[in-house]
Amino acid sequence: MARKMGANATPTVTMTRLDDRRISISSKTMMFNMEQVHELDTLVQGDMAMAGKQVEYYTEWTDDGKLVVYQADVGAGGDLKTTGMKTVRSLEPNGEMLVIKKRTT
Repeated sequence: MARKMGANATPTVTMTRLDDRRISISSKTMMFNMEQVHELDTLVQGDMAMAGKQVEYYTEWTDDGKLVVYQADVGAGGDLKTTGMKTVRSLEPNGEMLVIKKRTT
C-alpha cells in the first residue's frame, strides 16, 4: 500500500555559525532530530551519534568556504586527518548542501 509523504518527510540540514569558534549542524527528518556543535580548529572528544562510542573530532573552515570534519575513534592513534573519516560540507550555488564522506585510512 503506497502512501504520499508530506513536506515533513523531506530531510533538512542547517549549518549555523554560533560565534567565531563554533558551528552548529542540525539534521531533521521524519524519524529524528539531531544537533552537533563543532569547535573550529580544536580537537574535541564526544559521542558518535547513535553508535554509542567515543570519537575525536577536528573541524576546520577552509578558505573556499567548506566545512571539513575529521573523525576517528578515541585512542586510534596517529594524525586525525589521516586515520579516520573525513566529511566535507559545502553550499552549492542552488542552495543545496553537498556532503562528501570518505575514509582517510
